[in-house]
Amino acid sequence: MGSQQLVADFRRLVVDVEELCNPQRNFYINYSRLKFVRNLGAGAFGEVMLMELEGISSEDQRKQRLVAVKRLLDSEVKDEFVQEMTTMRKLKHANLVQLLHVVDDDAHPGLVIEYLDGGSLADWLDDHHARPLDTDLSIHVLHSIANGMAELVRCGVVHRDLAARNGDLRQLQLTTRGLQIGIQTSRPLPLRWLAPEMLKDKMANEATDVYAYGVLMHELFEDDLPLAHLDDAAFMGLLVELSRKSSGLIRQRRSSLGSSGDHVEMQARAPAFEPPAHCPPALASVMRWCIDLNPMHRPTFAQLQDKWVAVGVSQAAATPTALPASQATPRLILSPSPTLEDTNQSESRL
Repeated sequence: MGSQQLVADFRRLVVDVEELCNPQRNFYINYSRLKFVRNLGAGAFGEVMLMELEGISSEDQRKQRLVAVKRLLDSEVKDEFVQEMTTMRKLKHANLVQLLHVVDDDAHPGLVIEYLDGGSLADWLDDHHARPLDTDLSIHVLHSIANGMAELVRCGVVHRDLAARNGDLRQLQLTTRGLQIGIQTSRPLPLRWLAPEMLKDKMANEATDVYAYGVLMHELFEDDLPLAHLDDAAFMGLLVELSRKSSGLIRQRRSSLGSSGDHVEMQARAPAFEPPAHCPPALASVMRWCIDLNPMHRPTFAQLQDKWVAVGVSQAAATPTALPASQATPRLILSPSPTLEDTNQSESRL
């Protein structure tokens, strides 16, 4: 396909999305407004660059206007590129990164996305010897992640790679790198965060994301991942065994699933692993809920939002003392590297 047809398709779909969203002035820009800083990486679409928007003078302002720019180089993946843009335009939430601009370029259109420069949550935990986090800070972080994930669910987005390593920090902001919407993929799976039923069902959905959320909870309290004494081969063998057990639990208890979150939480649990010994009891209970081998017994992210409120989080909570003031507002964000396909589905086949 020629570049002119590619750009025509791109512009047509961008206009379609704009008609559904609140328009903003100067949404479409060209590369003359961007100054190259350095390469951030490359992916299926092309390249991702750190760039700076023009017209910023002071050093502080310049830092605030650094952006990540994903430039399309391969026309063969233009559909996925456009679908990422359409999805990101829909995700308007305080805990999600914003698509700032679309670069309207005939040969290589691009996406201009909020850039975060603080390193990963996992690195922060290691560098600050922060594990285990205190209870208040843990709830603050986990509630913020649940807020962002609940919004992704509302928009029909499946994450597929929720983990502390994917947290890009500036204000303790958490990023997603595996977002999928109803799309088949051969991308390697995050083995240690993989819900057991995925081996059989080959399907990612909210319940599998909740399982990964439970593993992330473990990361907040322990330097090692769950069952870290097992190498990958042994872990896969255990995962196969857990997958069989999960299938049996689903068959046995399907008819007993309650309609309310409280009823589901009271079901007899079969967690895939035990929380760390020093995890506070209230949080350990939630972790077991998230990693139940029966996905039908796991909470939704909306239920997790409510649960964190019930155990003490407040929208007006004071800034956690364990973090610098500049890192006091957790936000789940979309990274500049997911592949997205918007099919208005809530499951993603592997």
